[in-house]
Amino acid sequence: FLNRSKLDRKRCCIPNITEVTSQLETARLESVQVAAGRPRCLIIGSQGWLVTVDEFRKSLLEYNATNLIIHRNVSVSADVPRSIAEHGGFYYIGSDNDPILVIDISNLSVVN
Repeated sequence: FLNRSKLDRKRCCIPNITEVTSQLETARLESVQVAAGRPRCLIIGSQGWLVTVDEFRKSLLEYNATNLIIHRNVSVSADVPRSIAEHGGFYYIGSDNDPILVIDISNLSVVN
């Protein structure tokens, strides 16, 4: 419901709290369901995507954070992916039994 153009990217906020309150009061909140087997550890990445790892499908999923439509997904070689973090253009996926998997955000390829 918030217009991204009104965000102050340097402060990561909308500077006018009255406007935010007004938008919250008039917003039509709707429930959206997403088909993800067992999503784990949701993050909002630096590109603005909602990102998770699905331990059932063993995949990394990027969703549009506004409408929850899948943007990209990729299978991961982790045994049971449990957690995800992002830093410096890479996703880091942790699992139960494997080393941390590093994935390049630009093309979702595994970094060796």
